[in-house]
Amino acid sequence: FRSQSDTSYVDQTRKLLYILDKRNRLKIYKASPLSEAGLLSQLDLDFKAQEILTLEASEKKYAIVFGNILSPIDEIMPQLRRSTSVSTSDYPNQKTVLAVIDVTQAQSPSVIQQHIQDGSFVEARALPETGQIIWSSSGVVNPSNFQPTASSFTGSHCDNILLYENNEGDRSYPSFLNFYTITQLDLSTTNPAATSKSLI
Repeated sequence: FRSQSDTSYVDQTRKLLYILDKRNRLKIYKASPLSEAGLLSQLDLDFKAQEILTLEASEKKYAIVFGNILSPIDEIMPQLRRSTSVSTSDYPNQKTVLAVIDVTQAQSPSVIQQHIQDGSFVEARALPETGQIIWSSSGVVNPSNFQPTASSFTGSHCDNILLYENNEGDRSYPSFLNFYTITQLDLSTTNPAATSKSLI
């Protein structure tokens, strides 16, 4: 099982090929022997699938698919105050989606968890030794929409977003701020839960 996400994956042990196609489907093929090669199953995904990685934990085999969905800016962070001078098209935002798919039975894959976090998907890694997944996302927010003296707040899908103060009338203050989120999911536990940290 490979630790870095990509658009496809070859399972050498089980002789399987996992592919994400342009119609946002996960396809699982039997790759060997040649006489038995062919499509075993496919699973429709409700987001734009970009990359996949695989992981084995607690005697189960998983395919983890990452991608994006578009979302209105006022759904990105409830604390964001809409400005009448800024439209959602000025700050196109996405949300990163992670789907945990049980592929222990390759003929019948099933989504067992789905996680959504702010920003667009950047990259992901698996930690095979511990059964964990780490992935990152990034995006932009309009600083004029925050309370001028805010020093920190809690985001919709993360803990402790840090923000420097905005001095009203300061023309050097940027027109947008980048935020970065790192999320970890431990599939070796009985009830896996994702934890995130973000920084602006």
